[in-house]
Amino acid sequence: MGSVTMGATIGPINTEDSTLKAYWDFAKSSTPDGSISWSELPTWNAKGYGESTAKDTHPYTTSAGLSAATGFTVSFDINQTGNGTLLSMTTGNMSQLWRSLSITMSNNSTTGKSTVSAQFLGIPENAVSKTLTLSSTDWTTLTLVGYESATVANTLCLDFYVNGDLVGTSTNASATNFVDEIINNMQFGCFGNSGNGASTNFDNILVYSRALNAAEVKNLTVPEATAATLSLLALAGLAARRRRK
Repeated sequence: MGSVTMGATIGPINTEDSTLKAYWDFAKSSTPDGSISWSELPTWNAKGYGESTAKDTHPYTTSAGLSAATGFTVSFDINQTGNGTLLSMTTGNMSQLWRSLSITMSNNSTTGKSTVSAQFLGIPENAVSKTLTLSSTDWTTLTLVGYESATVANTLCLDFYVNGDLVGTSTNASATNFVDEIINNMQFGCFGNSGNGASTNFDNILVYSRALNAAEVKNLTVPEATAATLSLLALAGLAARRRRK
């Protein structure tokens, strides 16, 4: 996969897609492109990727304008193992945490593996998790797709993908029609600058105001550079043999 000094590289992104509300390639810009306004933007592009620590300011918006009624997708790349909140999303009603969504990461210092989880903060038993190994030379793409359930009323579904593969779906049924509420508050690398910022690296933040399908999510995944490198080496070897003949 991509080298951390270069930042991550993903498949071609259609920047003309009207539902692409934010696109931040750290290697190209110190600020995100798109219609969403952001606050407390750190200088995350100096190395071609965003270097987050627990004490940093972390980019947030209060005008995301997302809802399950129309669907939404948030995707980003990380590397480096650590602990903390990678993404938080709320309607602004903090007294009811079931209205808040998050992706978190926790590290097991014994095994060296990290667990990434997507959940409604008020319903931890519905969390969807995957344990994996992160390193400074590998990038991992995390994608959250939100949409209204087609079969259960007033239910928001969250599909959680790791490297383009579906890990599982978390659901949140409630008496209040949460799916019609607007999720305006969104923050990367922290939850309300509460001091639990994630110590990791970010790249390629994407926010869509629609639910991407599985094939589109797969396209957001960091390409497996190892396989590409092996193919190039094989071609180089074949060319060398032909020249010797």
